[in-house]
Amino acid sequence: MISSLELAKLCKVSQGTVDRALHDRPGISIKTRDRILRIAAEHGYQANPVATEMMQGKSIIVGGLVPSLNSVFFMDLFQTISRKLDALGLRLQVSSYDSAETCLNVLTDLAARKSAAVIMVPPIGEDWTIPSPVLSSMPVISLLHSPDIRGLHSVHPDEVRTGLDATVGLIKRGHRNILLLDYDSQSPANIQRRTGYEAALAKRGLTPLIMHKSQMHRLLDTIEQHGITAIFCHNDWLALETIRQLNAAGLRVPEDVSVLGVDDSPTFTSLCDQVTTMHYPAEDIAEHVTAILQGKPLKRRVKTCTWVERKSVGSI
Repeated sequence: MISSLELAKLCKVSQGTVDRALHDRPGISIKTRDRILRIAAEHGYQANPVATEMMQGKSIIVGGLVPSLNSVFFMDLFQTISRKLDALGLRLQVSSYDSAETCLNVLTDLAARKSAAVIMVPPIGEDWTIPSPVLSSMPVISLLHSPDIRGLHSVHPDEVRTGLDATVGLIKRGHRNILLLDYDSQSPANIQRRTGYEAALAKRGLTPLIMHKSQMHRLLDTIEQHGITAIFCHNDWLALETIRQLNAAGLRVPEDVSVLGVDDSPTFTSLCDQVTTMHYPAEDIAEHVTAILQGKPLKRRVKTCTWVERKSVGSI
């Protein structure tokens, strides 16, 4: 790879002429522009992104923040968003943090570097906020329901609706004793899906029953004691773990117990395409994110999660 100075020497022109050719600016002939572009291609010339950002006064880097890089779901979601950003000439760089304080430090650093934006999975179970100077310097987008912070964009589906629609789907298939299985951490999605689950059952005079992952050693006893016929899991990974535990105990899915997940992320479905699930609208979230970065936020809400029929939920 050669520099713009070396390209100018090869073309026997000034760097200014090279710059005009590469950026299609006036001041040179078509013949000269074509010759410079041809020689640039022949020698594998690529613009220095740092130099380009300095000249344009803005960065092409969009920071991604997530509590753990081991979250397959969020890595898949960031990948979907990244493809949309690529089309805008932006580059997503994802990093992790281990506390609200570390998250704020990274946000402040990205703002100081004049990043184009930040897309974040915010801290869970900790009080946090974002200083006004950070929010005024770049768009900050949260992928979860977040505190009412002025200037912060929240982009996510209606998770109360997710819990409601999932539970109604199971009820329509004849299930009345439905267990909600979620994680111990009280994330916004956990709380909101639980609210939707409880509302769907209450409307039909049915009793909610909630179990956390740390209590799964009691799963079989709970199924027997309460006559559970369906389990609504917080995500597909938890659904898969549930199915394995049921199968190990000799219970068939869905003949004995139906299991429903949420997410339908590409990595999970490439490994296991049998779990009936609620599809998370990753593509639509990516559209909302790019619209915000273009200064034209969409006026409609993010699409809701939708039922995907596979093989782990049956009718009774």
